[in-house]
Amino acid sequence: MRCAHPLTLVLFLAVGSVSAEAKQEDDARRCAFLGRCGSFHLIGPSGTAAYNLGNAQYIADLASAGEDRLFWFYRPLNGDVATNLWAFARQPDRAGRYWVWRRDQRGWRRYEGTRAWGIGLGESGAAGASGDALFDLQNDVRDLKKRVKTLEDAAPPPAR
Repeated sequence: MRCAHPLTLVLFLAVGSVSAEAKQEDDARRCAFLGRCGSFHLIGPSGTAAYNLGNAQYIADLASAGEDRLFWFYRPLNGDVATNLWAFARQPDRAGRYWVWRRDQRGWRRYEGTRAWGIGLGESGAAGASGDALFDLQNDVRDLKKRVKTLEDAAPPPAR
């Protein structure tokens, strides 16, 4: 019986270890985001998107484009020509929605709040951080300013 060449064995072991690392990355993120206008599925470095934009429907393949502590970013490989990046919240907002954002040549726009589940959701660099915290804070400040203005306009001038 003839033994395999040592280089063959090294190549086989190297390929096996890469597959194990890729499997670990895939297992770290397996999520579904389901909304009224779109359905998105992320599995490790790839994913799919089925979504409405205007009056048209699209199905696109997605490739990971990085992440930060609040979002996973995916680049569409096909689909509508205007979308150049999707962002998926890693944390829910106060209402329990996981926001999906869409970027085109005009910049970032909220696509929709979704229900989401899977491996990797709720994990980020900051415990309890919301992917939508800044937007919520801006809305709260705007509402408070309106209330103060209403009270100021309704209050009689102070007596002297």
